[in-house]
Amino acid sequence: MPKKEQELKLLVTKETYDSLLTYADPDAPVLQQTNYYFDMPDFYMGKNGVMLRVREENGAWVLCAKIKQKSESAAVSSIELEQEIPANVFEAGRNNPEILVNLLPKEGQDAIRRLVSPSTLIIRGTLRNERRELNLIEGYTCELDRTSFPEDHIEYELEIEGMENEAACQHVMDAISSLGYSFTVNQKSKYQRLQEAISPFSS
Repeated sequence: MPKKEQELKLLVTKETYDSLLTYADPDAPVLQQTNYYFDMPDFYMGKNGVMLRVREENGAWVLCAKIKQKSESAAVSSIELEQEIPANVFEAGRNNPEILVNLLPKEGQDAIRRLVSPSTLIIRGTLRNERRELNLIEGYTCELDRTSFPEDHIEYELEIEGMENEAACQHVMDAISSLGYSFTVNQKSKYQRLQEAISPFSS
């Protein structure tokens, strides 16, 4: 089922990351994620606001397409279509991405086919991420990420879901600031940042 995802993405330093983890829940379970991104060699889909990803997360495989939406706030907005798939479907799809595209709801298939022929897609990049869900702000899902980018570059990020408008974004940022934590508002997805890391002059 398509869902509208509205996330506030805040980049933090390693020191803030460590402090947030200790403050919120040092024993929070860790989700080990590996993200495989499919695109054209020149990132044509990504540059046009469409992402196709398979995520392996603690042994489960999830197929996901995201279609970027215009946002009127600090949050990043997209339509998200995802479903769990067996590992053998991913193995077949990594060499024949049309298999994966055909599993998506019509909205996702149409968004991809308007831009490219699915059979020409390749795995364009991979990211590894450690995610912890924290009880940080009442009423919001807060996910603390440690993401490994190419060239051994590590980024630390706090993602907060359910941002309905700019007032909600401001409320959450004020709450985090009141706890003494600094951050940088980030409106680029991990995939956008991966594109820049792989091909810094292509955007």
